[in-house]
Amino acid sequence: MSAWLGDTDRVEEAFSKLARLQPDNARVTIGWAQYLRQEGDVRKSSMILEEASLDPAMHPDAAMLEAENRLAENQFQSALDKIALIPSEKRADPAIASRWSRLQNKANAFATNWVKEQEWRSEEAQADDLPRVLVTTSRGPFTLELFENQAPTTVGHFVSLVEEDAYDQTLFRMPPNAAFNRSIAANMIFGGDPNTHPDASGRPGDGSVGYRIPDENLRDDSRKNFAGVIGVVKRPLPNAPGMTSPNSGGAEFYLTRMPMETLDTEHTVFGRVIDGMIVVRNLAPDDTIVSMEVIRKRDHEYAASKLPEIPELAPPAVEEESAETSEEQATP
Repeated sequence: MSAWLGDTDRVEEAFSKLARLQPDNARVTIGWAQYLRQEGDVRKSSMILEEASLDPAMHPDAAMLEAENRLAENQFQSALDKIALIPSEKRADPAIASRWSRLQNKANAFATNWVKEQEWRSEEAQADDLPRVLVTTSRGPFTLELFENQAPTTVGHFVSLVEEDAYDQTLFRMPPNAAFNRSIAANMIFGGDPNTHPDASGRPGDGSVGYRIPDENLRDDSRKNFAGVIGVVKRPLPNAPGMTSPNSGGAEFYLTRMPMETLDTEHTVFGRVIDGMIVVRNLAPDDTIVSMEVIRKRDHEYAASKLPEIPELAPPAVEEESAETSEEQATP
């Protein structure tokens, strides 16, 4: 009950006490690591599992949880190595097979794209000139580096809004059409909707800056939805579940806390968290964006390429992974 009331310290204390009283109880260890994973402390979750050294043959759920932690850190080969330790006869168990296969497919898909992503990041570090934005939240600060080379229109739009203080005092929220639960929270969170500002009168999710921006996710060099990226929230395509209306992005954005390949074909990724990822993992609904500040940019004007508003579309949404997939990612 304390977990649902947000009393993290008491929950941590209870797990710590149980672990001391029952040092050989694997369920306590796994439960503790699972709780930390849901709370966003991926590294501590991994540390507890590594210290316990649970046999993957006896505890495949622990191995899969550790693999998911590694995915959350974009350590794809390491995740594959971990689930490979689960014996084949265990993988055939219906209670394990689906989750094991999903983990393998996700790690393999991202491992391929990660090679190119690392090349880009190396080039960007060498050039050291991409725009950066300091985001101060009620949970603490984090810093974004923006992918101007691959998403120049989206970056121009975002920087212009930041410089207008458009995001200040807006709230983070859960993806729409998803009941609040800790599994969805482990994957992503929305931010920046104008209707979450204290002075706004509209319904959160319906907020608009009066125009829409063009998509950039279908470029040959588009960036992918690794953990720790920022992307454009778009509006759903009416009567087409899982699809979004082209060129329907606005002010609202999402932050990923797990790799989410299902978003690549629909949403423009325009930056990544380079500092403060623990803050991003801890963000919860109704946390506040206190302020955003452009702390570096290139020497040219940043402005939005504006398209007409589309008033008839439904409220913005990202089609999150299925409840089953999300729940398994967060509650191994």
